[in-house]
Amino acid sequence: MQKKIQVLVLITVLLAAASVQGALPDLKGYTQAVSEYFKADAAQVEEVASYLPRTDELPVAYMVAMKAGVDPVVVAEKRYDGQKWQEILQQYGLGSDLFRMEVRGFVPSSVYQPILDKFPDDQPAAWKTAPLTDRDILNMANLKFISDHYGYSMYRVMAMRDKGRSFPQIQTEAWAVAQGPQGKQKTATAGF
Repeated sequence: MQKKIQVLVLITVLLAAASVQGALPDLKGYTQAVSEYFKADAAQVEEVASYLPRTDELPVAYMVAMKAGVDPVVVAEKRYDGQKWQEILQQYGLGSDLFRMEVRGFVPSSVYQPILDKFPDDQPAAWKTAPLTDRDILNMANLKFISDHYGYSMYRVMAMRDKGRSFPQIQTEAWAVAQGPQGKQKTATAGF
């Protein structure tokens, strides 16, 4: 009886470990995708990530750096020093419009619709000064990165984010869809 309980406990622990392992985001795949999308050296992407509070801020750092014409490491260092993304944008003369995406109509997303509402269609002059939080910027930069890099539906990214999925998890899903069933690269066509 004692041996049977030990075996059951061992099986339970192994299953739990496998479950946790499967739920972990693929950070290596995510940083590789950032490297591909921004045509950046993988070692530089790792260095930039080392300065950021979260790995999924990589697209923000690269978008700001590209638009400002500066080294992404310098942008990441500012973030490491505790600056908010809006402060960094202002230092480079950039605005929130850098993260605006064209989305038609109302989006049933508790994460994205409040952000999109900050970019009124009838007031393009206000887009640059839209009051985006660090989380808003993170969400918009990753939406653009994942949907552009894989040709993946932005509405699908929004839906997965609403369900609590991390951007590395969403990127992994988009990559898998882009590979297709036979592992061949294809454009994703999934909708909401």
